[in-house]
Amino acid sequence: MKKIALVLTLMQGEKVVDWANDLGQALDELNPLTDNIPALWTTFLEEFREQYLDTQVADRVHAELENLTMKVPYINEYISKFKDLC
Repeated sequence: MKKIALVLTLMQGEKVVDWANDLGQALDELNPLTDNIPALWTTFLEEFREQYLDTQVADRVHAELENLTMKVPYINEYISKFKDLC
């Protein structure tokens, strides 16, 4: 619960204020004695990813792969970059 509270206090910006407030209110209503506290962090991460996941990452990686070229003597860098992008 403390991790979530800390993250919520650090979140800033117009897009996350309402989401953070709603999640903070839900967190305040939990009882540490009866609620599954370890599962809260996992649930928080899932909700965060769902709300703020970068949906354009696949398109950017695809474009970067299209423009990736191998240049001598930087073959190892090319291989490394290719693996990272894949």
